[in-house]
Amino acid sequence: MPDLHPPAERRALRHRIHRIAGQVEGIRRLLDGDDPDCGRVLQAITACRGALNGLMAELLAHHLEDHVLGRGTPAARRRSAGELLAAMRSYLR
Repeated sequence: MPDLHPPAERRALRHRIHRIAGQVEGIRRLLDGDDPDCGRVLQAITACRGALNGLMAELLAHHLEDHVLGRGTPAARRRSAGELLAAMRSYLR
């Protein structure tokens, strides 16, 4: 099976994950405060969700292009398509 992403792209993905982790930590800090502002908490959650959605969209596109539509045996491509559908169904719940 091919590598998830080339090293430069993997570094960018790790950077995105670090930013998302920082956003989650920010939400925790807001909630741990003495009097959390609901509007700020909701805005922080929305931003974090958007970042996760962007990451998911990028990885779904990569999986589709490289593993479902890319080279490989028909059986491997069917398996990859099944993985993609399972991830999408789970994510969209």
